[in-house]
Amino acid sequence: MFAAWSLADAVKRWFAPTGFTIPEARVDLIVGGPFEVLMRSPAGEEHWARGVVREISAFERLVIDFVIEERNGRALFRALTEVTFSDALGGTRLDVTQTYSVIDPDAAWMAEGAPQGWAQTLDSLAEEVMHKETSHSVSHGVFSVQRTYDAPVERVWRALSDHEAKAKWFGGTAGAWEKLERSMDFRVGGVERAKGRWKNGVVSAFDAVYHDIVPISASSTATRCTSTRRRSPSPSPRWS
Repeated sequence: MFAAWSLADAVKRWFAPTGFTIPEARVDLIVGGPFEVLMRSPAGEEHWARGVVREISAFERLVIDFVIEERNGRALFRALTEVTFSDALGGTRLDVTQTYSVIDPDAAWMAEGAPQGWAQTLDSLAEEVMHKETSHSVSHGVFSVQRTYDAPVERVWRALSDHEAKAKWFGGTAGAWEKLERSMDFRVGGVERAKGRWKNGVVSAFDAVYHDIVPISASSTATRCTSTRRRSPSPSPRWS
């Protein structure tokens, strides 16, 4: 969700009410950086939303001070926009608060219509995020992996079956991935979950249910562990 606000190409696809297009955008999410979009109405009228980033807390909060201008640079009104991001059941909650200051009295009607425009804009954001997710999804897939390790079977088994041992290696690249959740119930019918956030704001989750576990024994050097897994998209997962 946060990534959709971070890139100009993404912003151009959704940051406008229904029927509007954005031929130009400039985004640099740092304090003092620009957040500027040129909106073109279905009738061909154009207005600039020239914003300056006043506050940013990655994946949590954005404050952007917009001045809405005509194409010729005449200022119409100001819109101080506060956006907060929070985890919610099944996804992300987004709260947008705007405080308006009318500069040109003839443009007061535009500020009054902003709530409806924002409702349509956030619908477009939802489509953008869903498209981003589904474009990287796999509805069903089967694969088999074999690897030979220079270590005793007992040590490899522990790395796969012990919660603390597995947490040391099963996850994203250090510095590029922040752990949000980690749980593991290693038994038939047990559930394992690993959830984290990548630097670009994408949150990925690994969920598994153990269906078959054959522990090692003194007379056997072969082990087997079967589970079903479901992952949400991530930019460069390191799951094994």
